[in-house]
Amino acid sequence: MFKKTIVIMSLLLGCISGGLSAAAQTSAAQTLAAQIPAAQIPAAEEGGLIVTETGSDNTAEETGGTTGQAADGRPESELSDAIVLSVDSSKAYVKGQMTRIDGMNSGVAPFVEKGSALVPLRFLADQVGAKMSFNAKTGDITITAGGQTAKTRIGERVLYINDRKIVMSAPGQAVNGTTYLPLRNAVEDLFQKKLFFKDGIIVISDSEQNISGDVLASLKKSLQPKAIYAGKLMMYYMYSDGTVEKVDIDTRPSSEIRSQEMNRVEYTDGRFFYIKDFLGTVDNDYFYRTDLNGNLITFHFPQGEQLGLVMGQDGDLYFNRPNGDIVKIGYDDDTGARHVIGKGYLMKDNAYIKNDVIWFTDGEANYAIYKLQNGKKTKLSKANCFIRYVYNNWIYYGYYENKRWTLYRMGMDGSHQKKLSGDADVNDSMIFNNKIYYLDNRAKMLREMNLDGSGKRAVAKLNDPGMQIFDMVGGTLYYTEENQLKWTQSLWKVDVLTGAKKRLATEELDFDSGWLRIRNVKALGDYVYYTFADGVYAVKKNGGAPNKLGSLPNAGRDAVSIKEQ
Repeated sequence: MFKKTIVIMSLLLGCISGGLSAAAQTSAAQTLAAQIPAAQIPAAEEGGLIVTETGSDNTAEETGGTTGQAADGRPESELSDAIVLSVDSSKAYVKGQMTRIDGMNSGVAPFVEKGSALVPLRFLADQVGAKMSFNAKTGDITITAGGQTAKTRIGERVLYINDRKIVMSAPGQAVNGTTYLPLRNAVEDLFQKKLFFKDGIIVISDSEQNISGDVLASLKKSLQPKAIYAGKLMMYYMYSDGTVEKVDIDTRPSSEIRSQEMNRVEYTDGRFFYIKDFLGTVDNDYFYRTDLNGNLITFHFPQGEQLGLVMGQDGDLYFNRPNGDIVKIGYDDDTGARHVIGKGYLMKDNAYIKNDVIWFTDGEANYAIYKLQNGKKTKLSKANCFIRYVYNNWIYYGYYENKRWTLYRMGMDGSHQKKLSGDADVNDSMIFNNKIYYLDNRAKMLREMNLDGSGKRAVAKLNDPGMQIFDMVGGTLYYTEENQLKWTQSLWKVDVLTGAKKRLATEELDFDSGWLRIRNVKALGDYVYYTFADGVYAVKKNGGAPNKLGSLPNAGRDAVSIKEQ
């Protein structure tokens, strides 16, 4: 059963400047949720088609919860001849069909800067049948559309359409290889289309559009970026406009449940959450896979199989067994058949899976990196190497040497191993916009370098030792620092070009069978969301008091999150 309670937090978040306490805001949210009569919640959101396939010792149950409108009432069907976009979202509707602005880069999206909305020009040109050329050396842009020729240049505000000169609301920009022009100038002046722009939703069409409030709300829900936080059997959807949805998932009929308190989200691959029931029943262990809308598959197996859920990839589930087997359950196999694919010990934060090939740090083989393909296991690195991430067919991994953590990379076959980090002590690193950003705790510095280790430069000085890098939006990076002597930790944002820093939140650094840290930081719209202990919090990007939006009971250090753009 999929249950959804919609809690509108925008008003509550607006109380930040008024000094409303986090506790008071949480209470207000609960009161608001309680005031929504059950009869007023649409059946599609209450959702509950249950299809059960029975087997002998293993069963797959699918619990569905449709969240859209009927096929003849979908908002996109009413705008079948329009182009529909959303600020900060890589998704779009074109002729009523959902698509991506750039199928290879989810970072390509309309954005607002200094009050002006800018849109990716080539995408719009392609949709309206225009031709566009861009000279990367000079920054010159030429567009031919409807018998007109338009010209402008990156960094300039003048747009020439045939012999007509137009002063745009903002200069054109090139961001990570994508050309942007101001929204209204591109749509109305250049392409001669009608524009509807409200609450971040952009509708481009041949005729004026009268968008109803219901259709606008549905478009926002389907297109707006969101961060999804999960822990135990609960999810929160955090939208870029400050709206929050709470989602509860019931996994089994109550007669089969020993304790829902022991369910915990173990992993997400960006498409699904993978859940382990740590208590199960007298005879069986239970595991679950749920998509981002709460549609659930249940798997249960005899406890004697001793399956330990590690991770998932594109709906496939991967387990360890005490005897060293790595076990896979395929996405399309509703019977839950288990397949031994090799030997080793997977660790969820140190593995990469693509096309049934696994690269992983083996926890049972001195933490060396191995490649597992068709049952054959090939050693790629020496001991004590931990995969951090894989990018453009390079494996980036951490290695402890000379009393510090270093960052290396190698090819997917183990070739061309190279140390990238010099004499830095790298506590954490991430790749954004084809650059590596890393926390150097030896020099107490946030640094940047090219993917091959060249071009190193200091970005900003750290107040305390750096802990973790989480997110980057535009030119702003979000990370944490902590002081274990003072038992404090803080969330920061930094402009990677200027090095200007701002502290957004401070929490006590706590230890309860492991460190309780600020985690799962996601920047969306005007807000930055994060988890601490079992709480989900929001803070304005420009500062202010953090507000607790809700709880993920018993999640503790184990809440997981994704950002869907």
